[in-house]
Amino acid sequence: MCEYDDNNFEPLTSIEVEQLLSKIKLTAAGCDGLPAWLLRSSSYELADIVALNALSLLTKFLVIGLMHW
Repeated sequence: MCEYDDNNFEPLTSIEVEQLLSKIKLTAAGCDGLPAWLLRSSSYELADIVALNALSLLTKFLVIGLMHW
């Protein structure tokens, strides 16, 4: 499991997300049911949306986690 250090947290940028999506292996399977080729071929168009959603999910998770602390 990854250790989280909130002092060094930096969210992924859209550019980083696009680079990651564009390098997905075509055999990668996900629970979302989207084929890897679709994510790979649409990496530029999806990068902003994925980065923003990842940040909002992580931020909500951190806030909820701190509330139970």
